[in-house]
Amino acid sequence: METQERRFLLADLRSAIERLAQPSPGQVEWVSRQDVHPEDLVRGSIELVRAAFDNLGSEFSPVLIGRLLALVDQLNAMLGEPEAMLETPGEILRHSSWTLARHLAEAALRTPGWPSE
Repeated sequence: METQERRFLLADLRSAIERLAQPSPGQVEWVSRQDVHPEDLVRGSIELVRAAFDNLGSEFSPVLIGRLLALVDQLNAMLGEPEAMLETPGEILRHSSWTLARHLAEAALRTPGWPSE
């Protein structure tokens, strides 16, 4: 992978994880402002983690890989929970599944082993 593509992928991944780690009001504001359905936020985040693993997986620390995989597992589980994907962003992002995803994203951000851009 070219250096510039690598940087963009890492920046996109980090942004997605930071977005998932935001407190609920920040997530509600972002989803509303971007006019993105929360399901699309979840699917897009999963795709970014997968793309990063496919292209840069060997650059991540084993602990970080575990944290990101736990987050992806949680996001996949949320897609199967209709009550976590209600139409009102405020209701969605207060759901307990979103709280768990938020904590997993925060843990991933605090984990050493992120590749340098």
